[in-house]
Amino acid sequence: MMSSFYLFSHLVLWSIVFLLSYIAMIIMKENIKIKSMLHEEHEGLPKGIVFPLERHISPKQEWTVIAPEKDGTLIFFTSCYCDACKKLYPIINELYNKLPVYQYFVYISGPEEEVEQLLQNHRLDAPIVRVDNFKDLQTPVVPFAYFISSDGIIQAKGIVNSENHIHTLISKGTRQASAS
Repeated sequence: MMSSFYLFSHLVLWSIVFLLSYIAMIIMKENIKIKSMLHEEHEGLPKGIVFPLERHISPKQEWTVIAPEKDGTLIFFTSCYCDACKKLYPIINELYNKLPVYQYFVYISGPEEEVEQLLQNHRLDAPIVRVDNFKDLQTPVVPFAYFISSDGIIQAKGIVNSENHIHTLISKGTRQASAS
């Protein structure tokens, strides 16, 4: 009698252990999925259209077009008044130097003097585009970024606050570009 009770209690105990392990795995998968998501993907210009880069950059600058020899283009929208953007500038610089297979543009909104001060403070290597506002680009929040394929098509977009978000943007963009 004692051995059957002992066997039953072990069976219940191991069932509980397996159930809790299964629940933990589900929670971990959801957390990974959430961390690899880009928020506000519905904002901005629609996916699948050509990004209007030429409209926003002075024709005097030589980097006015999407470079087809690159694996894609990353366009970041930031503001002088955004603390999250200021934390993103060193990350953009690091990726600009570490991942040269991509073309980079950093759009910064704000008065010219403040943009100049920001550039002196952060010493960005990527090409900078100063704009007055992002309304014509339908970008209501910053920091926001686009992944543009080598043929100029918007493939992925969303809010980027960290290096993980940028890698997620690149991953989604390259997957989408290869599927098209």
